Amino acid sequence: MKKKLFALAMAAALTVAVLGCLKRTNQLANDRKKLEQFEKHGPMELYGAKCDYEELDLPYAPGEPDDDYLTLDVYWSEHAGRAPIIVNIHGGGWIIGDKRDINSVNRSRFLAGRGYVVVSANYRLLPKYPIPVQVNDVMGAVVWAKKNAEKYGGDPDRVGIMGGSAGGHLAAMAAWAGGSPHFSPTGHAGSEFDATVMAAVPFYGVFDLEPVITLNRNWTGAVSIPFFTGVSDREEQKKILKMVSPKNYLTPDLPPTLFVCGDQDDFKLYPQSVQYSRELAELGVPSGLVTVPGALHGFDADYGEPSTREALEQVAAWFDDHLKGAGPPPPEPPEWSPVSWEPLNDDHAPEADFEFGED
Repeated sequence: MKKKLFALAMAAALTVAVLGCLKRTNQLANDRKKLEQFEKHGPMELYGAKCDYEELDLPYAPGEPDDDYLTLDVYWSEHAGRAPIIVNIHGGGWIIGDKRDINSVNRSRFLAGRGYVVVSANYRLLPKYPIPVQVNDVMGAVVWAKKNAEKYGGDPDRVGIMGGSAGGHLAAMAAWAGGSPHFSPTGHAGSEFDATVMAAVPFYGVFDLEPVITLNRNWTGAVSIPFFTGVSDREEQKKILKMVSPKNYLTPDLPPTLFVCGDQDDFKLYPQSVQYSRELAELGVPSGLVTVPGALHGFDADYGEPSTREALEQVAAWFDDHLKGAGPPPPEPPEWSPVSWEPLNDDHAPEADFEFGED
């Protein structure tokens, strides 16, 4: 018994040490990327990523375990009336990442400068907190945004969500499963506000977890499914993966969703964006696909590239259309743009160039 307790204590201590090391490594990598981008392009403000106000490191679920991870930043600019709200979720494979990562800050400032109140949230990470804790945390951030909308001139009845990579997965979960009884918003159970949203934009997101883990074993490792789910029993793993795969929540009443992805995504995620954008269209859900030719995973960290700027223009237009009221469709990309835009909610959407395995 003593040996077992000692082993558990050592495992817990090792987990804490590994998490700390990963967090520091991610911060160093992000700082290095910021410096590289600044030297290459100058400040991101030159490319539209600027707003009037930022309020950082606000707790959204105080009193929860490890609530130092449960913080968010708010970005906004001067505006008349109540502005729509967009919740932004960082990536990092559910293991690392932070709301201050370069692409998260760029997206947040860009949209805050376009008349939105942007709430960019952290969440607790693997392996200490297996899935679905991250889903609950993100839903908690959505509820916080609605509760605190008035302070920032935001409208709690017009909320959208976006995120990249793991954040794209979590954004899709909040958008498509926000009302599911499987989940409870962290720190806000029983709130008068729910975690539903009116529009979503997942950047290079994950919509079916198991094949992504299988296709990327060189990144996730042989024990990735137990690592993600926190259980060793295969049947329990399947249940959890099913519960946290956005594809299992497809219905005709989902919010409009715009998929953004490079067609050379390192983690082979582009086919999923193609597939599920078309499946939503078949259900009658407004959907679109922004394809960035030749772009790799996380392409929007390179904020000065024309493809990043044009993708963000498409994202802003999508949110304008679905959060600011009826308006024109997203504009066609200008001639210089490498980004292609496909509206996928009509009968003329092009066929996918990929073959997909059975579920």
